[in-house]
Amino acid sequence: MSAKPKFIALLMATLLIIIGTLVVTINLFSLGNRIMAGLLILVLIIVVGILSLSIRKCYYDLIAGLPSDDERTKKVRMYAAGYAYFISLYIWILLLAFHRYLDSVDLIMIGILGMVISFFSTWVLLNRKKDLY
Repeated sequence: MSAKPKFIALLMATLLIIIGTLVVTINLFSLGNRIMAGLLILVLIIVVGILSLSIRKCYYDLIAGLPSDDERTKKVRMYAAGYAYFISLYIWILLLAFHRYLDSVDLIMIGILGMVISFFSTWVLLNRKKDLY
């Protein structure tokens, strides 16, 4: 994916996340659930902060004429996905062992959150390595 479509996709995703989260937050405030609405706003700020860093990097790459992905970035992403898949298998096995104590919706949400955290953590660890295999 070249830099311009990636920049536009990140910008649109950020706008959709902001609009959707604000609609849900307003709904939670109207129902009187202020704690969940406050947590949702906190999560929105964190997600928008992370996406703004990605948008800024993509914008500067677009202006400089650099490609959006180089070989190392692709390799780091590929290895991180492989390790995250392996870790997520163990997460799902662990969750299936405790499925009696959790609701099915909670089970799925914890599993997906575990998969996201495992990918992000392996990506950070592999991105800091100087030499990949």
